[in-house]
Amino acid sequence: LGAGLVVNTNEVDAEVLTRRQSQDPKYVTQRISDLEVKNHDLENKNEKLTSENQNLKNKTTELENKT
Repeated sequence: LGAGLVVNTNEVDAEVLTRRQSQDPKYVTQRISDLEVKNHDLENKNEKLTSENQNLKNKTTELENKT
């Protein structure tokens, strides 16, 4: 009954930060802001996917109980 596809990806994002960039408050502030926005988006997507996953699990349980 239960056929599924599991995909596990762990993305790592890295960038080179020069000494000059690290000492530039404007650059650092902008980079932090960009990362906070990206993190917020990922948290929202994760919450949505977690909710969808739970709904699908509930539907699966309902279908299994009917048989």
